[in-house]
Amino acid sequence: MKIIIAAILYVFLLPSASFAGAMECKIGPLDMDIGGNKWQVYACSDEKSIIAVSAPGNPAMPFFFSVSPKSGGYTVSGEGNGDKAASKSAYEELVKYPKEKIEKIISKAKNV
Repeated sequence: MKIIIAAILYVFLLPSASFAGAMECKIGPLDMDIGGNKWQVYACSDEKSIIAVSAPGNPAMPFFFSVSPKSGGYTVSGEGNGDKAASKSAYEELVKYPKEKIEKIISKAKNV
């Protein structure tokens, strides 16, 4: 599990010429129930984005979602090869999160 989390976080830490600076997503984790399963949610250094990593025992494992601002709303993308029904239910919940909920998650993650 630690290797999976490290690999996911590494992807978000890679510097890129297209970004002013590398975004880090390692604030937290906040343990959350999303789509009926447990997820570990990290806030990102841009203070606008989060990632959700499937927690141990989650049938979606290994899987992660990124939730990032786009065009006045948020875009949700994910990757992994665990149980598709478990990741689908989490996706369906995440896409409904309003900006205020994302901001609250980020605030809580900072206090973990």
